[in-house]
Amino acid sequence: MNKGDTPPRSIQDEEEYLQEEADIKEVEEELEDGEIEIEWDGSEAELVPDEDAEEFEDNFAGIKLSYVLKEDEIYDALRSSKSYRSAQKRLIAESIISCIMSGVFFAMFAIQMNWLTLIFAILCLILAAVIWPAAWYNIKKNAKRLTSGEEVQMEIYPSLIEMGKAEPKWVFS
Repeated sequence: MNKGDTPPRSIQDEEEYLQEEADIKEVEEELEDGEIEIEWDGSEAELVPDEDAEEFEDNFAGIKLSYVLKEDEIYDALRSSKSYRSAQKRLIAESIISCIMSGVFFAMFAIQMNWLTLIFAILCLILAAVIWPAAWYNIKKNAKRLTSGEEVQMEIYPSLIEMGKAEPKWVFS
């Protein structure tokens, strides 16, 4: 008798129980030997609503993650952000304009031989060369500032994500 089965109440019940057990073992042996094949494509299956399902649902369906962000991870996140991409487009435009202005000032210097236009041309080239390292330094500085060593906690549920340790938490649904 299996654990949890109710014991037979009479001799006839016991005989029926033993016969059922023997039949089950015989079918299991035939399945293992390959004598019986079960062919079912699942087309007759359907979902059946269960009124008692809420009573048995697991209230802890989420995953809790804790992590300490490193400076290089924050740097990568800042670089891939939308604001960085728009700033990068602005930097490209500023560099192109600065190079064009430098070319114009060099052309003016060649025509007029005015040293002031040569100085402006060189300043425009320096500006174009400084724009990119300054942007890189700014992102590095922000990544260092945002690196606090604090543990970031995130709880992920099927319908929402909560971030933060205490109230107010960030909630993404």
